[in-house]
Amino acid sequence: METYRHNSLVHKQIKEIRLEEIVTMNISAIYSNDNREVTTPMEKKEKQHEYPCRRQQPQQYIDYGHTRFEWIQLIATLTVPIAIAIFTILDSVQQMNQSKNQFNVQLRIAAENRETDLHIASENRQKDLDIASENRWKDYKIAEETRVKDREVADDEQKHSMLIDHQTFLSKLILKEGVHLNNTNYEAARFVARFKTLIAFRQLDPKRKTLLFKSLYVGKLAGRLDEDMAIDLSSADLSVDMRRCEMHGSSLFNSKFIKVNFDECKGLTIEQLKQADIVSESILPNGTVYSSN
Repeated sequence: METYRHNSLVHKQIKEIRLEEIVTMNISAIYSNDNREVTTPMEKKEKQHEYPCRRQQPQQYIDYGHTRFEWIQLIATLTVPIAIAIFTILDSVQQMNQSKNQFNVQLRIAAENRETDLHIASENRQKDLDIASENRWKDYKIAEETRVKDREVADDEQKHSMLIDHQTFLSKLILKEGVHLNNTNYEAARFVARFKTLIAFRQLDPKRKTLLFKSLYVGKLAGRLDEDMAIDLSSADLSVDMRRCEMHGSSLFNSKFIKVNFDECKGLTIEQLKQADIVSESILPNGTVYSSN
């Protein structure tokens, strides 16, 4: 819009200049007509050569319509908005490039952060899995140990109950059939006592076997040769702790001794051990290990 106004002003000025020149030329013509002189053709040619610029300047306006200064002003006027437009475009392109670079940098930083987060999350997940696996293994071991202890406790309680039941049964039988089980029905009583005692020796642990054997030996119900024993322990599993036992005259006929310790046992002889059915890796009072053939 400003360029259009400027061009209009230029055209207006040109028209005014033309009018002034036309008026000047008319006045000069009138003045020359009033003061004209008779000139020859040669003088006319000389005058034409003397004032070439005066004739060429109007011709210039006729041929081109504008002066060089006007064209320079027009070009300068057009150059300013063009330069501004070019600068604006270049600045916009530069800003776009900067924005694009910043966006790429942000994308790269975001990708690096995401990769770092994924790596950290993977490590944490692996640590959690390792901790969970370790905790499961610990829980399994604790549970297994607890189960073993529970089984041991249950087995110990069962064996203790078996020993109590055997002693209770034997006590009632003694009260009924006498101390040596020699009343009227002594054969049946001794058979039942032997049967229950052999089962007890087979099922009890070595500690309770030792306690049962000592109670029978002290009560003179079994384990002696010099007296009539009410309970025959032949073929019994006597894998018991026989340390510091009194074995004088004891009958070991058909008994089984597997890894039995006879340390400090009094009255034990090799002849007695030969009566046993099996003697395996048992420690004799002299410290030697004895096994029957």
